Amino acid sequence: MDKVKNVTVDGNIVSTIQSRTTLEVDGDHFEDKEGGLLVCTYFAEGTKCPDTYVTNNIVAGAKWVGMTLMGHDCGKPELSKTVGNVVHSINEGKGGVGAIITPDWTRP
Repeated sequence: MDKVKNVTVDGNIVSTIQSRTTLEVDGDHFEDKEGGLLVCTYFAEGTKCPDTYVTNNIVAGAKWVGMTLMGHDCGKPELSKTVGNVVHSINEGKGGVGAIITPDWTRP
């Protein structure tokens, strides 16, 4: 998801994500961001997705990353829009990343 607003993703299971067999590449840039649930963090820093909540989901079997999500201010879990999620079995245990957390650019 990118540049969305007023979206809630709750209680889903995303699993057995298959690797691509083809990939279009733009110039010299080559990074295949294969992931399970990529939320407002995929393309660029500063992407805004107001009122977007990702809660109580499970991601298993992704290649690169399980989830990319917006975090909350340290010490203020009540501001979190991403609670109760579980990620496991990324890249078959060979160096994948469970989650990448970025700032929530929608907050002042």
